[in-house]
Amino acid sequence: MEATAGSPFHTGTEATPALSFADHPLLTGCAVGQGFIEDTLEGDGEPVDVLVLLDEPALPGCSMVTRPVARVLVTVDGSPGDLVICVQHGPQSFADVAGLADLRRWHVDDGTSLSVLRHFGPDRSWEVQETRGQPDASALIRQSKENYAHQQGN
Repeated sequence: MEATAGSPFHTGTEATPALSFADHPLLTGCAVGQGFIEDTLEGDGEPVDVLVLLDEPALPGCSMVTRPVARVLVTVDGSPGDLVICVQHGPQSFADVAGLADLRRWHVDDGTSLSVLRHFGPDRSWEVQETRGQPDASALIRQSKENYAHQQGN
């Protein structure tokens, strides 16, 4: 994780908005971590970027086990890119989140995804082009891991 923030993503059952911490004021709903998947390499030479739905905010620099549930095709400052939406592995609150339909119950749609992306990169120009399902997210990760292994000479 590189940073954690709040989001409009929520199951609709929260009684009160999430609290603020450090310099990352939470919006409402669940915490979302922003980071990357280690040992991956996309065509732009960077690791795969992720947004992770979390039970609790994570400290920058921590690693965690996640499950991919969607792939978001974005344009950042006019350049195409990808990111993967994951859920934290383990917490019961995400046990039934497996794909796009499940994310919709958490109010994860293009508009709320864009809101979260703007929170992590307010000085960037973000556009969400398309959101694809878990198989597409897994394929991106698999290919990026192969790219990394090839670049490492394996």
